[in-house]
Amino acid sequence: MNFKLNTTSPIHSDLVNNLKLFHEHHTQKQLAGMPDWKDDSNYSNHMHIDSFLYDLNESMENDENVKDILERQHILVVPISYIFSSEGKNGGYDRPIYANTIGKEQSLKNLNLKKEDDSLKGYVSADALVLSVFLRYDEKEDSWQLVKDKGNNRLVMKLLANRGEDTDVLVHVKFHNIDNSMEECIRIEAESHSTDAGERSGQNEKQKFCSGYRAGRKDAVECYNFLQDNNIFYGDMPAGEGALEITSLQGLKNGMSNGFFQKYGKTESGELGKENVEWSLKTIKKVAKITGEKSFGSSPLESFTQMYYCFCSYGKTAKSEIPIFHKKELYDFFIEFFLERNKDVSNSKFGNKPNTFKLQELNQTGAMKSITYISARTFWPLITDYWQCTIAPNRARHNGKQSFGVNSFAVQKFLDHCKDPLVKGHIKKAVEGEK
Repeated sequence: MNFKLNTTSPIHSDLVNNLKLFHEHHTQKQLAGMPDWKDDSNYSNHMHIDSFLYDLNESMENDENVKDILERQHILVVPISYIFSSEGKNGGYDRPIYANTIGKEQSLKNLNLKKEDDSLKGYVSADALVLSVFLRYDEKEDSWQLVKDKGNNRLVMKLLANRGEDTDVLVHVKFHNIDNSMEECIRIEAESHSTDAGERSGQNEKQKFCSGYRAGRKDAVECYNFLQDNNIFYGDMPAGEGALEITSLQGLKNGMSNGFFQKYGKTESGELGKENVEWSLKTIKKVAKITGEKSFGSSPLESFTQMYYCFCSYGKTAKSEIPIFHKKELYDFFIEFFLERNKDVSNSKFGNKPNTFKLQELNQTGAMKSITYISARTFWPLITDYWQCTIAPNRARHNGKQSFGVNSFAVQKFLDHCKDPLVKGHIKKAVEGEK
């Protein structure tokens, strides 16, 4: 075997060359207008990868055993033009395109930090430390390729500081097993990337989720499959026809035994949280058609899931065998509510004022984080009026005059989700008025 590098074209479909990608998003005119950042990198005491591979090939030719070399990590100097990245849009786990577009602002901010003498900080090798790459093998070409699993922003910063000129970086180099398939290479690299992403505040939720999924982590895989099954997409996930985008995985990203699945999960009657979340997503998809929204966050999802959990699991008393709502009944209420709140008022005698209430109205704010409070202020008193007029007539032994109030067992379960006594007091006021 001859250890030679392919530095020109990707050996696998998920890979993109970092230098070429940078120049696809940064013109020479833009680079010429950048500040004069300094790059203090000096790697003269480290071996260049070309020299390392030359020595390795020499050892092979002399029939020396190189197994120990292939199993170790090596700190080497590598030109950025040699390095490829696994792009999530191509079925990989990383986001080099993001780092060169939206994420570039953070790189510019880092370069433009001021030092004590008021000069620009530029690229400081001590801050960048050592990047990480794997060597993948291409049997067809009998060559190897460097694939970065850590260091997106650092590569962009290095190239910005050098106005797009190919420049060296210091990297940890590890060898894949020669028999590893592309999928196995992605899984191993993604696991390393995902661990790093979890430790770096600069990695956002989408990056962590993508790398966790490609690494085969159970929680990310469960979340991914659940979203796919419900025609919801997130980040770079494939979007089916009519799919809605979820903008945050809060409550879902830790898998089927955690988050909303657990919090609004098994009750005394044995009901599972997955079903509550599924009904919530079903509601959101229908409401989105009414409101014209193409995406939603975790707050509306939690609001509906909490409501399905409390009012479709519990009744007016602790011993009630029939819940306040069956799931289809509560679903119908939510749809009627949003239809009512989004009526066409073009013929109104009071003018054409918009009559809209969207999913985003259920979002948490800096001032109010309680989902229970947001739900109470949104759906009461219409929910009790609706129940009295629509649900009660179908309930046995009901006189048609009563609704459910603050003292009903289901409402008490609902209130239990608010731990702030002051906020809980406001929620009680919102749901009082038992008829």
